[in-house]
Amino acid sequence: MKYIKKLSILLAFVFLITGCSFSSDKNPENQESRYITEESDIQFAEDVHFISAPKMMSNDLGISSFDASYTMVVKNASAGFVLGDSQGEYGDLIICEIGNSDEFSELKIKLYSNGCLEETVSPKALSEEIEADEEKVMFHGEHDADGYYKINLRISDGILVVSVNGNLLSEYAIPSFSLGTVGVYKGRGTSTALVDDICVTCDGEIIFSDNFDGSFTNKLHKYDYANEPTSAFSPYYFKTKEYNGSSAMVLASGFFLSEPVADAAPMFKLDFKADPHNTTNAKITMTSLGCMDIYLNGIKVTENFFEPGQPAYSKYLNYVSYDVTDLLKEDNTVTVVLFHGFYDRGVGNPDSRSPWGDTIAIKGMIELSEGKSDKSSTRVIPTDSNWKVATNTRYRYDDIYNGEIIDDRYSPSDADYVDVEVDKVSESYLYSDVAPLGDSSVKAVNICSFTSVSEPEKGHFVYDFGTNSTGTALLDLSKITEEVQQGKVITLRYGETLNSEGMTNADGEVGTIFTQNLLTARATDYYVFGSDNNKEISFDHTYHGFRYVEVIGLDTALAEDAFRKIELSVFDDQSITGTFSSSDELINAYYNCSVNSLRSNSMCVPVDCNQRDERLGWAGDAQIVSGFSMYQFDGRQYYEQYLKALRAMQNSDGSIPDVGAYKDSFGGHSCWGDAITVIAWNHYLHYADKKILEDNYDAMVAWVDYLIALENPEDNLIYTGGYGDHLAIQTTDKTLLDSAWTYHSLDIVTKVAEILGDDSAYQTYELEKEKIKRSWQEKYIREDYSVEAGILYSEYESETAYALGISFDLIPDEIKEMAAARITILADYNGYVYGPGYAGMEYLLPVLAEYGYTDTAIRILTNTESGGLCNPLSMGLTSLPEEIIAFRINEDGTYFLSGSLNHAAFSSVSEFFYKNLLGIQADEEAPGFEHFYLRPCIYENGSVSGSYKCEYGVISVSWDAVSKEFKCSVPEGGTCTLTLPNGDVKELSSGDYEFNW
Repeated sequence: MKYIKKLSILLAFVFLITGCSFSSDKNPENQESRYITEESDIQFAEDVHFISAPKMMSNDLGISSFDASYTMVVKNASAGFVLGDSQGEYGDLIICEIGNSDEFSELKIKLYSNGCLEETVSPKALSEEIEADEEKVMFHGEHDADGYYKINLRISDGILVVSVNGNLLSEYAIPSFSLGTVGVYKGRGTSTALVDDICVTCDGEIIFSDNFDGSFTNKLHKYDYANEPTSAFSPYYFKTKEYNGSSAMVLASGFFLSEPVADAAPMFKLDFKADPHNTTNAKITMTSLGCMDIYLNGIKVTENFFEPGQPAYSKYLNYVSYDVTDLLKEDNTVTVVLFHGFYDRGVGNPDSRSPWGDTIAIKGMIELSEGKSDKSSTRVIPTDSNWKVATNTRYRYDDIYNGEIIDDRYSPSDADYVDVEVDKVSESYLYSDVAPLGDSSVKAVNICSFTSVSEPEKGHFVYDFGTNSTGTALLDLSKITEEVQQGKVITLRYGETLNSEGMTNADGEVGTIFTQNLLTARATDYYVFGSDNNKEISFDHTYHGFRYVEVIGLDTALAEDAFRKIELSVFDDQSITGTFSSSDELINAYYNCSVNSLRSNSMCVPVDCNQRDERLGWAGDAQIVSGFSMYQFDGRQYYEQYLKALRAMQNSDGSIPDVGAYKDSFGGHSCWGDAITVIAWNHYLHYADKKILEDNYDAMVAWVDYLIALENPEDNLIYTGGYGDHLAIQTTDKTLLDSAWTYHSLDIVTKVAEILGDDSAYQTYELEKEKIKRSWQEKYIREDYSVEAGILYSEYESETAYALGISFDLIPDEIKEMAAARITILADYNGYVYGPGYAGMEYLLPVLAEYGYTDTAIRILTNTESGGLCNPLSMGLTSLPEEIIAFRINEDGTYFLSGSLNHAAFSSVSEFFYKNLLGIQADEEAPGFEHFYLRPCIYENGSVSGSYKCEYGVISVSWDAVSKEFKCSVPEGGTCTLTLPNGDVKELSSGDYEFNW
């Protein structure tokens, strides 16, 4: 096992140093930008309307009364059989769910409307031997030891009757619907189930059946692909497993349904005339409910992805503007292809799905500045009834979580275009505020080739792209060497790691991609060949977190230049403001993984993860990583947009939502809600823009007022009922944490009140701060404190508790050094594992370094044992996982792999590299690094170098602990106070300096 670890860490270093090999003519850095940065909100004229496609007509068979039978194997889990209309996962569905435990079984019938869980309907018991409540039926003895059930369903005249293993159990009143799809569903979790022998009949005729051994029927949807169908669910990919001598379908998390009616992306079109010689400027300005691609005369006006971003739709919309003057002709055609984006798809797993609406639409205008400057005028061409729309497009399906289907047999002709629907959206959207997206677009930041390819199963080619990051696939069809038929389907499945021999929760053969941790996200793309194979195609309207792609449907592996990865992020290379390197390769590896994970999860909003069915703008994740992010990248407009979403969704009681840009505003939890104060303050320190404080001040004040209202009158401490030190190895008292974070936010608000001249608020919150500080000290600090006995009472001791107590100035100055020394004792006792979770992870290493324990901080940082920060790297990861103990290693060397393998949260640790190892620290009295501090923390035999590009220029630092040499550069217009490791203090103006200590 030790040899495997050493080999894995060597491979990790190789991938981190080399990254993805660049091999594309489509260099993202050279893409032309037409984007116009608007400075303020706009109001569209009255003749500018939302336009949408007519509602899709169902082509169902009119089957509303039918019988269904199937067998299901469910053990210590819950799984369901699905019957729905022709709209598929996002239509009207019923789920017959069986839950199994050792003691009893339970039956639930769930109703979904427009893809959202509406209710669990009440049963009527049909046997005295079962127990029934308002939602479910509990019954005993109806399964064998494996959890085997044979289930019969009869639907007729709005009544569903359920039998299990020959026993009539219950009936339910359900809404009537016309059958259009059949499938299965299992909620989030790592357990699996099996289904077999599906048969749906109507008046004795088989409508849909599959025994997964080659016998199947599907009369619900015509199969028209070149591939030979192997199942009633073809062409979709699923796994089977042998059970009782035959094959059965494996139910992973989420929906898996037979092919429904295509949900093709609508294409809007307008022809217009112009005089390019008399037009000085042409601009397209658009907003949308969904995301869009805009073309003028066949040329895409931007290479950005998912525009116009991910706003809080119920509060405001984003718009984008493009200069298209050089694309203008006499006869022009503007087309807009509209996708679901984050409006009604990227909104949570199916159990908690919360779309903003059910009609995607566009709204905007083309503005032509015509005539000479002294007689110029602006002609406005609005979105209105003059536009046409077609739904016969190649984009047959798009879903942020599940993937995209592109079928190149489809291309709308003039005859396919019909009249648009005008303003057939929710009335509230007709009057929405419309704000500029700003420089917050997702971009192609790199295009790279795979590093190796394998074939673990016949016809299943697995491509390794070397780095686990966010992206999508790019196929060059002209470089596919084998002959392909029109209508042939290839399947692309994405994963972060591979199943291995030592993985106890492997979900496939060794060498195949591991997808269990994707939960309900299918993360699968399909491409159907058309007649033109001399082009590149990419799946631009979804994204995946992946290192590996499994391609199914070709006989031979793709060439290196035929298959590439487009890496996506808001932060491209032009955004980089920070650099760091050290003499320790483990430290460099952690830094590189931090940058990768931060970049991977900086999408339209800062998301928690990039691969599974979440990918939401969790405020806790965004807040703790914002400090490192603003050293590493220019995040000015990006975080302005995110704060706007948070305050737009702020609740009436002042609580800040836990998730930014999410319809169902829930939250009010410390460390998460504190994003409104912490991110704004970090932004002010880095960019010296007082407007960020002005814009967010009212929201900050409402947030701390909400927290104050939660004070316990007996001890003046606060508990918000939140997540505590989320995913920590050590436990920390939640009231200690929440009170500390409340104090921290109050501290920021008093500073902001002073800056903005709100003296009354300053006085009020200073008093509140002191009250909480006094109460915190009385409750948690020992009267007989010492380094040996502890500064905090033993039941409240943790690395997080000490780190926050020192960092937030809750522990008195005279005992902070003792508290820091106490951390070193705890660290040694705990084997230098990384104790903190979300509430404390940003603060532990800086506290140790600032009080002279940099060597201890480095030992914690570079620990590769289980629980150590670098343990995931030693297991071969190129990104930082959700949990530091993602690999739960057993005594025999096997392991259980847990959670997301690319989370940004632990990237927050890397702020330590800039603030402490390089020592670059902002001065609150001179924000924007007009004046700054250099306080480098030196570790034994180490050397580091790095830089930060601030508002005034580049600050650079390097030092060598062996030669005791220190070098730095202060940019023009900036000043610096340098504290050398020996305690000498130097006041520096702009210039380059060298010192010894």
